[in-house]
Amino acid sequence: MISLREREEPVIQFGGVPTETRHEPRASRNAPTGDLTRTIRRDHSRNELRTIRRKLDLSASMFEAISVELLSNGGPLLGHETVTGAMRALFDFEPIGATTAHPIILVGGSQSARMRAALALSQRTERSGRRVALYSLRGGKLAQPVATYRGGLDILHVGSVESCIDAVRVKEPAELAIVEASCLDDDHDTENALPMLTLSLNAEAIYVQDGQSAMLDAERLSGIERVILSGRQPPEHFGAMLDAAYHYGWAFAGQCLNQGIWHSITATMLAERFSLAIR
Repeated sequence: MISLREREEPVIQFGGVPTETRHEPRASRNAPTGDLTRTIRRDHSRNELRTIRRKLDLSASMFEAISVELLSNGGPLLGHETVTGAMRALFDFEPIGATTAHPIILVGGSQSARMRAALALSQRTERSGRRVALYSLRGGKLAQPVATYRGGLDILHVGSVESCIDAVRVKEPAELAIVEASCLDDDHDTENALPMLTLSLNAEAIYVQDGQSAMLDAERLSGIERVILSGRQPPEHFGAMLDAAYHYGWAFAGQCLNQGIWHSITATMLAERFSLAIR
């Protein structure tokens, strides 16, 4: 028989002894990579991308570059901010300023488009306080220089590269020389006219895209680094101009409206033209 001292009192435990709980690490979820995100968005946006390529008739490399930029943005594919961001990423914007030191040679497009752009740029420059010397080179069309007056500006029309070089050299030192030149026109028979002008005058050649004339072959565009948009740009011509700017590294220098009003061009303005072209 067990004595009372040795007898153990029953113990009732409430709740039980807490045991150590082991939490298995939760498997991490892999976020989609940038390439995967673009692939998903590309699949969802196939109709919009197909419209861009069909309307603008872009080269394969230009279409791929624009597609990547549009798909990289988290917003709507053709939203204003998305398109503006793509234009800013793909192209440079270098406006022609009133303090430009070197002469400017406007080539390409039609003669009327070049003259309209030259007049608009000259008027804007003179309103900013700097004088402009304006010239028109019509290769082989004039035996002697002819002076005219248009839009509040004196214009000297010359018929040869040599006459143009001589005229620009005798201008006032402070004047900005702007020349609309026929160097790239189909009927101009002097292949070296543009290099002669740019090298002799230390000038810059700027291409005028008038929205009507087809882009010239690459070998005729050597030395051009900026482009001016003149007038309306039908989708196919706008697409050809984007191709040229992308492949040759052209910067956008400005735009001239049909009314002869000059504006410096920005990524926002180019995005607006892009959106209009693909409607």
